[in-house]
Amino acid sequence: MLKKINIEKVKHFFACLAKDSDNILLVLTVRELNPGIKISARAHSDDIVSKLQHAGASYVVVPAAIGGEELAKTARSG
Repeated sequence: MLKKINIEKVKHFFACLAKDSDNILLVLTVRELNPGIKISARAHSDDIVSKLQHAGASYVVVPAAIGGEELAKTARSG
């Protein structure tokens, strides 16, 4: 599938699969096929961030952490 979309020519890729292990494998594969690509990846927990970075992700986001930070902001503003 990655070869069908010409991953070698893509500038930015988003790895947002349901499982962290699948995202790690996807990041490794995309990085191998296109070493210069920027990769944004989703992690389900903070302990996966370093693994995704090690696999080759340029950026890693943990949506649950962002949600928690936003909730905390509401407590401070009230």
